[in-house]
Amino acid sequence: MYSISNILTYSYWFTNVPEMGAPALWGQAVFYALLVIGNFAIEYWILMKKPDRFLARVLRKVKTLALTMGIIGFVFLFFRYEYIPLFSRRFMYIVWILMTGAWAGFLVLEFRKIPQRRKDAEEVDRIKRYLPH
Repeated sequence: MYSISNILTYSYWFTNVPEMGAPALWGQAVFYALLVIGNFAIEYWILMKKPDRFLARVLRKVKTLALTMGIIGFVFLFFRYEYIPLFSRRFMYIVWILMTGAWAGFLVLEFRKIPQRRKDAEEVDRIKRYLPH
């Protein structure tokens, strides 16, 4: 019988996983597909709205995150579907979440630097006006 307290045990994360039901597989597949589709949606938004170069740079990094984590998620899902012993274990999802969280943390730091970069670029442009070409 399933109990939430099993999540805190070593054997839950590192034993061979039982067969996944179709709803769980489809749910994960839809989530990873949304990440990949989100990649294209972000690129479309960048092309249509034409944000400034600093925001576009960070959004392209977010786009790369979504595509990479969507593909890695599909690879993990394939391993789980095929019952490949090491890569189908539950701890791989923790690895995936940690990778995504670390990458997203760096993106948040990049996003916070945008106002300062805009200010620095304006200062450089102001100074370049007075320099000979």
